[in-house]
Amino acid sequence: MRTVESLAVSAARLETSIGAGSTPQWRRHLDAPRPRDWYVPAWASAPSRSAGLSPREWDVLALIITGRSDRVIAARLGISPNTVHKHVTTILDKLGARSRSQAIAVALDLEALGSDREAG
Repeated sequence: MRTVESLAVSAARLETSIGAGSTPQWRRHLDAPRPRDWYVPAWASAPSRSAGLSPREWDVLALIITGRSDRVIAARLGISPNTVHKHVTTILDKLGARSRSQAIAVALDLEALGSDREAG
């Protein structure tokens, strides 16, 4: 069994070998500055891009667009259906939508198509 002193010596050696105060490569990757919307899909409309959806909410929205149920989305993402339901509620709120269909219309900018058709 290692003593506290031997662990401290090992830690000091490790720090010396990688450089004191050095940031590990994986941490530099995580800390690297990224654009605010680095995780926003290319198909997202301007209004949906500015809604502030999280990466997981974009995952859920993409599956909503394909017509999947909460249960199927949960299975695909490895989360509970209740968590999916909470994500859907948050997505609807952030997009200012009252239904999944309206959220899809906002995300894909289909509302603009509808207003063009009405005007034409």
